[in-house]
Amino acid sequence: MRFLEIIYFSQYYELKKSARDPMKGRLNGTLLSATIIILNLVSLWLMLLRLAPHSSPVHFVQNLFSGYEGSGRFMGKLIGAALLVVLGGTLWNTVGSERSYLRIADKYKNLPDEAQQKTVKQALAIFFFSFVLFLLMTFTL
Repeated sequence: MRFLEIIYFSQYYELKKSARDPMKGRLNGTLLSATIIILNLVSLWLMLLRLAPHSSPVHFVQNLFSGYEGSGRFMGKLIGAALLVVLGGTLWNTVGSERSYLRIADKYKNLPDEAQQKTVKQALAIFFFSFVLFLLMTFTL
């Protein structure tokens, strides 16, 4: 849960610093958080696929789409979009609600400037780690 607060505050901080409407950080934070969660879920799935290719969850999903005749790329886009909508909607109404977003912003605004900048760097590190893990899992299979 703390990583979500870090993501939301980093979006707030960047918009506030550049004198733009910091409330737009709520949407940016929601989309970025959902994207990070999706990258980690796909990485975990690829890890499962590699470590236990004959396990029942892997077989279940493979069998679910075995009769599909279209391209895998299209199905991946469709699943990714559905996950983004579901996760984004869930985040938007929970951690990213207006009340929660303002609470997170107030909590981190009271920190010294160095701590705020460290929090923004942590958000970049979270995204970078998730993205690199995803690339490693994707291209090493």
